[in-house]
Amino acid sequence: MLGDSVQSKTATPAPSDLTDIADRTTLQRVIEAFEAQTGVPIIVVDTDGIVWTDSSNSQPQTIDPQTSRLRWVHCMQQLAHDPTMPRVQAIDDDRIREAYAPIIVGNRLLGSYICGPVQIIEKEPSLPPASSIPAMTSAQFDRIASLLQAIASMQSSYGQRLAEQHATYLPCANASTDLHCLLNAMDDLVFIKDDQHRWVLVNDALCRFMRRRREEIIGKSDFDFFPEEEATEFWRMDDEVFRTGKPNINEERLTDGSGITHVISTKKTLLEGSDGKRFLIGVIRDFTERHQEEVELTRHREHLEELVAERTMELSSANRMLQLEIDERLRAEAEKREMQAQIVHQQKLEAIGRLTGGIAHDFNNLLTGVFGHISFALRDETMDPHARESLLLVREAATRAADLIKQLLAFSRKQIIEPRIVDLNALIEKLRRLLDRVLGEDVKLITRYDAHLGNVRVDPVQIEQVIVNLAINARDAMPKGGTLRIETMNRRIRDVGLRDDESMPPGNYAVLVVSDTGVGMDEETKARIFEPFFSTKAKGQGTGLGLATVYGIVKQHRGTIFVTSSVGQGSIFQVLLPCIDAPHEPVFDPSAETILGGTETILLVEDEQVVRQATEGMLEQLGYHVIVAQDGPHALQASEQYQGIIHLLMTDVIMPGMNGKELAELLLQARPNLRVLFTSGYTDDVIVHHGVLDNGVSFISKPFDSAELAGRVRKALES
Repeated sequence: MLGDSVQSKTATPAPSDLTDIADRTTLQRVIEAFEAQTGVPIIVVDTDGIVWTDSSNSQPQTIDPQTSRLRWVHCMQQLAHDPTMPRVQAIDDDRIREAYAPIIVGNRLLGSYICGPVQIIEKEPSLPPASSIPAMTSAQFDRIASLLQAIASMQSSYGQRLAEQHATYLPCANASTDLHCLLNAMDDLVFIKDDQHRWVLVNDALCRFMRRRREEIIGKSDFDFFPEEEATEFWRMDDEVFRTGKPNINEERLTDGSGITHVISTKKTLLEGSDGKRFLIGVIRDFTERHQEEVELTRHREHLEELVAERTMELSSANRMLQLEIDERLRAEAEKREMQAQIVHQQKLEAIGRLTGGIAHDFNNLLTGVFGHISFALRDETMDPHARESLLLVREAATRAADLIKQLLAFSRKQIIEPRIVDLNALIEKLRRLLDRVLGEDVKLITRYDAHLGNVRVDPVQIEQVIVNLAINARDAMPKGGTLRIETMNRRIRDVGLRDDESMPPGNYAVLVVSDTGVGMDEETKARIFEPFFSTKAKGQGTGLGLATVYGIVKQHRGTIFVTSSVGQGSIFQVLLPCIDAPHEPVFDPSAETILGGTETILLVEDEQVVRQATEGMLEQLGYHVIVAQDGPHALQASEQYQGIIHLLMTDVIMPGMNGKELAELLLQARPNLRVLFTSGYTDDVIVHHGVLDNGVSFISKPFDSAELAGRVRKALES
């Protein structure tokens, strides 16, 4: 650093002015480094009072003759007599001070360094310091003045010799005993590094901090002494100074030689010699004690805040209690509204159920007549082809009408179910071919079964309807194709209250999972998907009963259904059905049976003439001898008059006066071997309990065709 301020001279007469030993550019770097490390401004003045350079303006300027020049002349006179000590000049009642240090070469005063002014503050300042004047203690300023004197002294003593040496800071530092003494007297940690990040100079304070001798430190880098994380950060900050040339000040953490981590503030400045070599000078100030004081202050502040919070709680307690009371009242009102909504929903279901039950009986009777007479007509092989085609269209329309009634009954949980103990895996696999046709080529069907799935007691036909409806719903949610996955698994529910307001008894459940990769649903749609007649499809593309039917069937089987979905993420439906610890039973499928007739005698009791005539005709076509009665009393009379064996009673359940169950009980008293087959479009709990057919009861639901009638009659006769 100081070597840069000396120009090469011969050993002849001593220099006569500052131009013989230094140039302004070099002196500018010296004073900028001094100001960066001390925070105190510095200038260099020749014997005529001309300012060579300063940190704010590198152009020479004349000191104000009325102020600073008088003080400078006085100090120069004093320094000429005793140049070994710096001169500190008091200004403004000793509160503002400046320091002066002469540059003397060959007993000739060539100029001086002047630093300051500074404001001296020993304790708390009585007045705020001026913003443009640094403030410090007198001891700190004395140390700065000593450093100023050391710089001037070295420049004076080694002027000619230093000018001939390599203009770097390191030779000067090695040669300057005075500088070492000055640096070693400082409490701050001072170091100089070369552009390879190696230490070339350290003061005693840094050696003590690192618990190392100076020769152990010189030539090494941060990575040789500090933890890797700290060393990496120091290296990065040093690189920034070398790269930008700008000084920086950082607060960091530094681990000393004993392993104790300190909180430090580091000031780093770049020094560049005239030969282009660059060095980094740094001063480290340990703020650990201040940091600990700040931590302690923070702790006290937090403790005070805790005390304030405790006091505040007493005041806010009443507000919280009031808010709790308000929340409780709002919650009660919300529960009341929810309960009212549930009641309204239940009343709506009951209304739909009553409406469905009211029309189902009559409507299914009409459809039974339609199916029967269509079956008669289609047996005519001489029928005109166009007429036959028209009849087939009528039968198709009647089938759709019958399906609609079944869906309404299923949703309102009025559908009659005939439960069997079923292997759900086998039931799904049986539907595989049908599902492939329903889904089409654009939807890939993947099935995965739990080999140890528990059996369930369900109506196979109804559960098939659930699976098909869910599959169709998934297909419609994937207009561009996708993947439909059907899986089964076991689940053990240990506690009541599965989720939300759903409640299921603890036990083992078989789970049917149907998931798709479709468009998904938003929350509003998801909340309404099980409502009857709700549909997101275009008008005419759906009845809105598919998922409502699924919901009704599942609930009628004492199960539950959950749905998980979000827009663009597909949907997952989970159906949980109670398991039963019993082997599965063979499932009767009338459509799969060969149409077989017989010669037995059947007593047919039906109050609707169109149904009675159609059923009588289908039974006679199957070869049976049919006795017909329009109601219960007429049936009892016919039984008394008939002397032969009546093999089967086929009776409507709901009839005026005497219902089918009452009739069967009376006839069985006289004919204990009589078989009974009930038929109805809606039973109103006469032969069912909560929609479940009583054990041992044979039943055929209206409307039916000739094939289904043949299978049910044959099964009843052979039971």
